[in-house]
Amino acid sequence: MDEASRAIFMTLYDQLPSKKNRIFDESVFEVIAIGREHPSAFIYARIKHLREKGMDEIGRPRMKAFKADIREKLRQLQV
Repeated sequence: MDEASRAIFMTLYDQLPSKKNRIFDESVFEVIAIGREHPSAFIYARIKHLREKGMDEIGRPRMKAFKADIREKLRQLQV
């Protein structure tokens, strides 16, 4: 994911009314917040591990389809 796409997804993430869900416990969101406030190789490695675990739980095809859908909707907005 390039830097622009990452920024868009983080903006979308910030707009979620509630981050509570059945897959991730509150500690995941705490790690993300720490990474945004105090970026480091250590915290990025931790986030990557949690992201991969989440993708395994959700399923890569489903996650990729979701991201593709978001990208397509963003392209439509730019036209």
